[in-house]
Amino acid sequence: MSIFKSLFSQQFKQKTKNLYLILLIEFIGSIAITFFSSRYSYNSSVLDTFMIKLLSIYSTIMIFSTFAFYIITCFINEKINLNQTWRLTPINDSLFYISNILSSFVTMVYFKLLELLTLAIFSGIYYVISPQVRTNVAVTLNELNKYTNSRLGDLYNILDKTLIFITIMILFALLTYLIISFLNFTSRAIMNFLPYVSGRGVSSIIRLVIIWLIAWLLVKISNLIRMNNIFSGFMVNDKSSLLIILVLLILNLFFLIVNVFLMQHYFEAIEKK
Repeated sequence: MSIFKSLFSQQFKQKTKNLYLILLIEFIGSIAITFFSSRYSYNSSVLDTFMIKLLSIYSTIMIFSTFAFYIITCFINEKINLNQTWRLTPINDSLFYISNILSSFVTMVYFKLLELLTLAIFSGIYYVISPQVRTNVAVTLNELNKYTNSRLGDLYNILDKTLIFITIMILFALLTYLIISFLNFTSRAIMNFLPYVSGRGVSSIIRLVIIWLIAWLLVKISNLIRMNNIFSGFMVNDKSSLLIILVLLILNLFFLIVNVFLMQHYFEAIEKK
């Protein structure tokens, strides 16, 4: 277990190597964009406008950076899987692969928490410097307190749906990691069975076929459980939610088992040059 913990820690460090630089770019970039797109004045109304624009710009950047950083972690995942130095770690392939996937997920969570912390700092600054915001927050909290006291059941319902939505997003993110690894492992395994065929062109064709098959499977599953309902006004009935979670769990488990099998028998790491 100590080896797994050490491996997880090293993989986490590898994946967070450029994380703080990305956060710094987000921080400086959002301030710069807001500053150069705002008027140069020091009255309170312009200051309020500046802070509102800053919060909206940073929130927008957060959305795009989430997808960008997720893609980065996907590439790092496969780079580690393929790296012979990493694979020399005295641990079995299944634990190695699980550590790699989990460290990517934890890295994403850590990244989003730091982004939310930065957003909270911006919001806190706005709260401190703007009397109007403090007044609005006090009124909102008072109204929210009245609402929760009178309609506590609705609040629990919203919280329940939020937790379900977060769970589905987590499972979907993990599934994407697994599918990308599956795509990489299977294409290499097939190429190993075709000794007289090589080249990136053939490998790309194989991957496209696999992508098409996976996409076809996911479309069939989504049609079966009507997955599109989850985004219909953020409301979905409990049975559909549980079915979606169950299907995602099964798919995650399936691809995890297949990937570990392929990694152990058909996927050979290469020496980093």
